[in-house]
Amino acid sequence: METNDQPSQESNPPINPQPEAMTSSPEHDLDSFRAGDLDPAGDDAGIILEADEAGEFNQAADEAGPEQLDKGAFWETWKIVWSLPASINPAFAPLAVQPENETGERAASDAIYRLLEIWYPSALMPQSETIGLALVAGPVLIGKAMIVREVLADRRVRQATPTNGGAGWLQ
Repeated sequence: METNDQPSQESNPPINPQPEAMTSSPEHDLDSFRAGDLDPAGDDAGIILEADEAGEFNQAADEAGPEQLDKGAFWETWKIVWSLPASINPAFAPLAVQPENETGERAASDAIYRLLEIWYPSALMPQSETIGLALVAGPVLIGKAMIVREVLADRRVRQATPTNGGAGWLQ
């Protein structure tokens, strides 16, 4: 039995480096050559740019920026935002979207989404500065509203309490 240490031509076809062997057939084209950024620590990590027929990189997708939130994403954000107060104080748990009110809440979310689309579309962009500012200012404003509510409730209690120790109050 004779052994041959040479690889057969059938299992390893020869590589033909000659330029005339390269044709413009689809298997040799690099029309959609894609390569990721080699610097994973950079700001562009993971971004893939496509080259056009002239070999130029298509920056259009990069320049377009992020897409606007859709109604579904806005609805999910709505549910999260209204569940946040309960994480501060469990008494606020009823503010979260309740299963029995989900239809009405979704209608309200969709209506606000539509108003933002018309009047303030930049608020619907991911990483929106407006939303960031609202999330910073919102808890402070809610805290102020709670203080006002507490002051008014304390005032009502004082007005309902008799000042003469209760004498003649029930007459």
